[in-house]
Amino acid sequence: MLLGIAYFPPVSYFALIAKGMTIPPATPPIVYIEARESYRKQSWRNRCRIYAADGPEYLNFPIVHEGSRGIPITGIKVDYTTPWVVKTERAISSAYESSAYYDHYKDDLFAILDSRPETLFELDLRIIRFFLQKIGIQADLRLTEDYIPAGAGGPVCAESAGGLVCAESAGGLAGSGSDENPVGAGSPSGPRRFEPCPGKCGPEGLPVTTADNAVTADTIATASATGTVATAGKYGEDYRDVLHPKRPNTVLRDLGLEKPYFQVFARKHGFIPDLSIMDLLFNEGPDSILYLKNGISSR
Repeated sequence: MLLGIAYFPPVSYFALIAKGMTIPPATPPIVYIEARESYRKQSWRNRCRIYAADGPEYLNFPIVHEGSRGIPITGIKVDYTTPWVVKTERAISSAYESSAYYDHYKDDLFAILDSRPETLFELDLRIIRFFLQKIGIQADLRLTEDYIPAGAGGPVCAESAGGLVCAESAGGLAGSGSDENPVGAGSPSGPRRFEPCPGKCGPEGLPVTTADNAVTADTIATASATGTVATAGKYGEDYRDVLHPKRPNTVLRDLGLEKPYFQVFARKHGFIPDLSIMDLLFNEGPDSILYLKNGISSR
């Protein structure tokens, strides 16, 4: 599986990691973190969403822009010339100080922010590791060694009634096609077929051929429009572009995790799904892993 680096990532981010873990844990699933891309604006890389008293609230941190163009994501430096750390800690405290497990985790979490890691990547990765440890998710995190654009040459995968389905993509998202290999009803051989993989694509990211439950390019194209497509390639299922603050996705629905858990301000604004993982941990504590593994919270 391939994920982008993220700042206090959403619940769906950790749900994807947890889906490959067994209880009791056996061999930790391998999860690759994109380390060769350039910095992208308007993404989860330096922003997160929490549940404040007035509803959803975005928190972010500034980066040093001078000379940052073309620098790999691992080299982007955090800008500490403004007091964003103090403001962030105050915002988190205001939102979660009355939650059941806030006091249990806050000191260790704020210690990461207070240590002022030099780069965005270091800050985000330390936060991700913190939540993996506290929640109890075992994963073998590895960094990518090269940059491969999403959908470049790998199979395209999406959820269907028959499970995850994958198909070869010659060089882009499903439904794009080419003059030599058109996709869709206009193709000489009719709609291109996408064969289901039993739970996931094969060892090399290639689709597992099966006769049943094949779906057409239209299914993949629809999923692409709603942000639910993951391409499969060198690093496994690619969710870098699926999880994005500006695009909805169906990750939690696909994993059966649309059920609500306790939230402090739910009586005022209702349950809000897929907030920062801190919302789940501060409210559910040790039961967070049960939620992510589609169990039932004790609260």
